[in-house]
Amino acid sequence: MSYELFRLRVPGTPRVELAAASQAMGFMLLPLAAIGRLDDAAVALHLFEEARVGNVPPGLPPGFEGVERVPRLLAAVFLDSLMGVGRLLKRFAELDGQPGVADASVAYFAAFPDLEDLRDSLEHEDERMLFRARRKPIPVPSITLSDGESRDLDETDVFHAPSLSGITFQATVQDGRLAKLEVSQTTLNIARVRTQSVFDATGRTATGYDWPLSASHA
Repeated sequence: MSYELFRLRVPGTPRVELAAASQAMGFMLLPLAAIGRLDDAAVALHLFEEARVGNVPPGLPPGFEGVERVPRLLAAVFLDSLMGVGRLLKRFAELDGQPGVADASVAYFAAFPDLEDLRDSLEHEDERMLFRARRKPIPVPSITLSDGESRDLDETDVFHAPSLSGITFQATVQDGRLAKLEVSQTTLNIARVRTQSVFDATGRTATGYDWPLSASHA
């Protein structure tokens, strides 16, 4: 088993007088926090891959060694970590104020079009179990049968609780779709590249930070 150490270049703080000390702290800490959440995703992914081949962490309570329990938990952590990265990048872009940084932040979420909806369904699973979103019914689509007639579906036809299908995390989301996100090194690499793009869009040279991520499954 081989590993590689990922490193990202953190942008420098603007050489301007800021209105408040909190802004200066934001320019320094938001990028580091985003990289920390990438680190969380890398750890979750490694443990997820191990759990899928039966190598679950030792010392789990009885009943938690099941084939699906641990991978599903780690997939949820992976998803939540990537969502955390996106939120931090969005806030950093708002603080920075440059259009290019804002565009790069938007591009992070564009790379994972189902991420926000999946995270919402995971957080509000109680509502999804009632086939509702924001206290309103989720629209149920209709299907066209082979004879050309349409038939309305009901919730039991289309509802999917947050779950794993192989390495794909999936769930019914607020518009009735089945949303999906792959829990994989490819997904993590895309997140890493998009994060670096946000930092690079500032046009500022790093102030000496070169933040190492935890070793990730290569």
